[in-house]
Amino acid sequence: MGRITKNLCYWMLPCIVMTTGCANLRSVNAFSSEAALGLSKYEDLSSGFTKTCEQNCIDGQIRSLKVTPFVCDCKAEVKADSLTRLIYQTTLIYFEELMVLSGAELTELRTTPLTELLSEGSFGPVTLNREQVRAYSQISSTLLGLVSEGYRRGKLKSYVVRSKEPLQVLLEYLDFNLSGNLSKKLEIRKLQYMDFYFDLSRDASLSSYERLKLTEDYYRYVSEIEIIQRQITVYSEALRLLIQGHNELAGQIDELKGPELRKQMFQYAAEIHTLMTGFQSL
Repeated sequence: MGRITKNLCYWMLPCIVMTTGCANLRSVNAFSSEAALGLSKYEDLSSGFTKTCEQNCIDGQIRSLKVTPFVCDCKAEVKADSLTRLIYQTTLIYFEELMVLSGAELTELRTTPLTELLSEGSFGPVTLNREQVRAYSQISSTLLGLVSEGYRRGKLKSYVVRSKEPLQVLLEYLDFNLSGNLSKKLEIRKLQYMDFYFDLSRDASLSSYERLKLTEDYYRYVSEIEIIQRQITVYSEALRLLIQGHNELAGQIDELKGPELRKQMFQYAAEIHTLMTGFQSL
């Protein structure tokens, strides 16, 4: 091999390595971008604990045939929504920052949600335990640490590895609050509608037209609830993909330049994108 050929190989090798590394960072960036976009669909969910509580109040007035001023006591549900939103915002900021660490344009880190203090306890329909409080504290500390250190590039490995377990705890908590607690409350509303309209339909004094309108109202209300439940189901599936994808990334972070990790990250990005496309059509 001639001197020119040897020199050419010598200079090309780092370029090839850098190109491979950049390609894998692009795959991590694609995953984190789709993760952040998917998480942000929380804003499009058509119901929350407070709205469900208020609607239950209105339903109670309707069932009792009362047309009088009333006040709904939904303070606990307001707190539950506030807590759930805080966890959502924290995980969203995490993936937005992962976008930056994997090559996206530097942006100012949003720190407001990260300075909240959480404590264990029951807050209406949701509960916060010690593990979840610790996970929130760990993720917040990791994110705020990037601000205090100033230099954010080149931190990807430590960022992902340190955040693996606490991020999973927070995403699972968000999933449970929605697919468990909130969806069950919506299911109870459906059953209450069914009982109410079934009782009304047995009223012998109703005309055929009134029975028809009653049936239409029932299916319209139930359909509205089922759309929200389907939104929650799709969103929860996306949350589980985020957990799987992030765990794969953390577990293979030392293989960042390998083709297998790149393939997996792009695959997770595509699956999350497909789910969120379905979410939009609901």
